[in-house]
Amino acid sequence: MTVSNLELRTALLALSRNNQPQPKKKHRTIGEPDPFSGGGLDELRAFLFQCQIYFRASKGEFTEDSERIFFTISYLRGIALDYFEPFITELDPLHSLDFLEDWSAFVQ
Repeated sequence: MTVSNLELRTALLALSRNNQPQPKKKHRTIGEPDPFSGGGLDELRAFLFQCQIYFRASKGEFTEDSERIFFTISYLRGIALDYFEPFITELDPLHSLDFLEDWSAFVQ
């Protein structure tokens, strides 16, 4: 069985059309939360909401509540961070603080 040059070119052309790279989907990155330095209840709610959006978009990265909590604390500034500093720097391994281990307690 012999294949003519024309048949070979036609086959290669058809094959190349079928193997065209698919356009890549745009990968959208989710923005990190804005730092929170204190303020009113509305600002706090907005900050916590931004954190929750980030956690949902980063599935698998934050598998435990404590990871979410310490990530969130890392975005605190000013008096908001000052509030948590003694609890972190003087962390007593024998005395656990529920708001550093449970997201619901932290949010409250």
